[in-house]
Amino acid sequence: MTATGTSRSVDELDITNPDRWAAEGYPWDAFEVFRREAPIYWYDREGVEPFWSFAKQNEMHFISRHPRQFSSEGRRLVIGPSVERRGEEYADQGRSIITTDPPLHGIHRGLVNKLFTPHGVERLRPRIEEIVDQVIDDLIEEKTDPATGVGHCDFVLDVSARLPLYLTCELLGVPREDAPRMFELTNITLGAADPEYNKGKTPQEAAREASDEQRHFFRELLEKRREDPKDDITSIYLSSRIKGEPLKDNHVLAEMGLIMAGGFETTRNATSGGMLGLIQNPDQYDILLANPTEVMPTLVEEALRWSTPIIHFGRDCIEDIEVGGVLVRKGQTICMWYASGNRDEDVFENPDVFDIQRTPNNHVTFGGFGEHYCIGANLARMSMKTMYTKLVARIERFELDGEPQRLRSFFLGGIKHMPVSFRVRN
Repeated sequence: MTATGTSRSVDELDITNPDRWAAEGYPWDAFEVFRREAPIYWYDREGVEPFWSFAKQNEMHFISRHPRQFSSEGRRLVIGPSVERRGEEYADQGRSIITTDPPLHGIHRGLVNKLFTPHGVERLRPRIEEIVDQVIDDLIEEKTDPATGVGHCDFVLDVSARLPLYLTCELLGVPREDAPRMFELTNITLGAADPEYNKGKTPQEAAREASDEQRHFFRELLEKRREDPKDDITSIYLSSRIKGEPLKDNHVLAEMGLIMAGGFETTRNATSGGMLGLIQNPDQYDILLANPTEVMPTLVEEALRWSTPIIHFGRDCIEDIEVGGVLVRKGQTICMWYASGNRDEDVFENPDVFDIQRTPNNHVTFGGFGEHYCIGANLARMSMKTMYTKLVARIERFELDGEPQRLRSFFLGGIKHMPVSFRVRN
């Protein structure tokens, strides 16, 4: 079941070992081989349930535009148990929009979609700017030697994580004092395979415990909002009706968990990855510093392409269908490698070059096209643009102060820690 022309070298490549991702980062060389020799490939390795691997954008777009053939109700990750439940029994367990198919997906997405349109996000601009100013004020006050203006910090913990964390908590109605625990629980839930987060427990145990605690917190918040509605997403879900019926609590809890994870993790990792790209490519950093206003929009897009925070997504095929000349059978799993798609030579000129003036930049960081295009894309772009703009205005330059540490995962392209030094502008 391999694509035509597959070489033995492809059959020997391993791109699903989380230890390799943690130690070396994205396997760009391997992805390049897959794109060239086996863009559609039946990936069958010991310890991995076989799946179809898609390495190029054209097929990713096709799959994304055919949600009735490629279901999101089952597998999202290509390692781990596939979810076979569907229908009312599965629905009662609570599903977020990321795990629903049409027409339910569109109905649930529509409940909050207007908040994330360009107009809706624009209303958040003043608050985003306030939070970024606070983050940078704290950075300078707490991490800088006032005598020299030189500072040292963990860019992830002290800068990139704080804006999306605080903003997402506010959107949900989570009090600021509870944000640090939300940070920890989200890290554990999504990064449970990483020893730093599971603390000796199995990934399944760590993720389950963190998820249960977060759901308990959200359930308490639901009860508070029933008694005292506010201008937040939690209250919107509680007041929403579908065919005249309120949403079940499990549905609301699932949506809250998705917003917490998606709003926090992806923006954090894209912001960190973009800054790492600037540091590792001083010529691009020089271009940014010379004319930040002009290049800021294209910098954000390149940071999103370069970092690709969501590395892959899976789907379950629910009826036989041909994709790119290959027949995918009902019941088989497919994997769209967004990271590979963002280096697709048929889409990008010099894809392995970090170019903050790149245009066009047709990346698939937000999932390409179709119903599951990331609902928070506009908010992520505004958040990153605001953070980079204000950092450039107040910090001369960041430099690595040690080796970045990556998350042990091939689902989230996460940088856990990135020690940097910097100098405050006079």
